[in-house]
Amino acid sequence: LDTIVSVYTEYLGHEPGVIIFDEIQNVAGWERWVRKCVDTQRWPLIITGSSAKLLSSEIATSISGRCVEQHVWPLSFHEFLSFSGTTCTSPDMWLSALRRYMNRGGFPAVVQEPDDDAKRLILQQYLSDMVLKDVIDRHEIRAKRSLDQIVLFAMTNVASLFSYQSMRKAFGVTVDLAQDYVRYLNDAFILFEVPRFHQNLKVQARDSRKMYVIDTGLRNVHARSIHEDLGKQAENIVYIELRRRKQEIFYYQEKGEVDFI
Repeated sequence: LDTIVSVYTEYLGHEPGVIIFDEIQNVAGWERWVRKCVDTQRWPLIITGSSAKLLSSEIATSISGRCVEQHVWPLSFHEFLSFSGTTCTSPDMWLSALRRYMNRGGFPAVVQEPDDDAKRLILQQYLSDMVLKDVIDRHEIRAKRSLDQIVLFAMTNVASLFSYQSMRKAFGVTVDLAQDYVRYLNDAFILFEVPRFHQNLKVQARDSRKMYVIDTGLRNVHARSIHEDLGKQAENIVYIELRRRKQEIFYYQEKGEVDFI
C-alpha cells in the first residue's frame, strides 16, 4: 500500500488528496496500514468491500474509534427509477414500475441489464458468491446441504414467522446449528430476523421471529413458490427501507398482527 502511494506521487508529482481502496480486505495487514494513516492524519481514507471481513465486529477490533461505518443497501424505489431511466406520469405507470422493482430487486447491475435471462444469472451468481465466500469459507462449514436448505427456506418464506424448533424438525439439524447458520446469514447481510415486540423480554426472546431477505430480486430467483406473494414482497421492501432509515424494528402480535413497530 505504501508502494502504491509512492508510485502515484512519483508519476503525478504530488501526493493524493484522498485515497479510496475497494475490496481492501484482500490485502493482508490492511488494518495496521489504515490505522497508521488515520493516526498521522496524512490522507482522508475511504475503504470499501463486500466481504464479511469488513463487518462491524472486525472493524471495531482493528480500527476502533478511527472510522465511520456506512452500510450501502440495494437501490431504493426512487433510486431504481433513476437507474432504469423510468418516468411515471400516471398511477398505472407507477404501479408498473413498482411491480418491476419488486420482481427485479435493487442491485444496480441487475436493474441496468436489459436481458431477463442475464438478470437471472447475475442474481444466481450473487447468492452463490455471498453464501460461499461470506458464510461457507469464513466459517469453514462442511454441512453445506443443511445451509442450502435454510437459505432456500428463507427465500421461500419471506415475511413469515419461523422458529428454530421448526427448522430442527424440517431439516434434521440441532437448534444450536440452526441458530448458528441463521446468525452467519445475518452477519453476511443475506437475511434478517425481526423479533416480536413484548414488554417481557423472556417472551420476546422465546417467541417466533419473522424473516426478511436483502433483495426481492434475489428472493424471486431462488424461492420455491408457485405464487408471486406480492404482499410479502412489498413487506420485504418496506423492511429494507426501514433499515435504510436506521430504524429498530419489531413485529407486534396479540389478537391481530402489526407488521412493523
